[in-house]
Amino acid sequence: MSKKKRRNRFRPVKEANWTAIKFVSKDVGCRNSVYALAGYHYCTLGELKIARLLTDLGIEFTPDVSFGIKNDRNFRRAQLEDSALKTARIFVPDFVFNGDEYIWTEDDGTEILIHGLECKASNKKPDKVRLLYEQRGIHILVLSDREIDWYDQLGELPLKLLRRRR
Repeated sequence: MSKKKRRNRFRPVKEANWTAIKFVSKDVGCRNSVYALAGYHYCTLGELKIARLLTDLGIEFTPDVSFGIKNDRNFRRAQLEDSALKTARIFVPDFVFNGDEYIWTEDDGTEILIHGLECKASNKKPDKVRLLYEQRGIHILVLSDREIDWYDQLGELPLKLLRRRR
């Protein structure tokens, strides 16, 4: 039988570019008092669970940090046909680790370098996650509600600090 190789799905091709990024929470319009923690209102129960886990683990984070990203070629082609489409967009990940790099270890032992987390109802990865990684070298891991529930039951996240931002 052949052994499955451990691999890092997101090998950093360059250093993460944090230029002009302010670690300040952007108001995304959620005013749900049920999902509040440490004075911040989270939009979903999944986000609240992750915030509790990160807080319990002592991981410093800022929720809902705004990133400006450029659109890719496919979107630009569509722009030529429809001038109402914008050339840039904003991506607001649910959790950013204040520039620190962490290693996320998956169940199969695969290690992934990440800079933050995004909570989604499904495991579908938004296009903005890919664009942020390609343009700035910042990797945001997407977690589904099912995965969040699993880690909440375990009471921990498979995160290990790799390097603090200078």
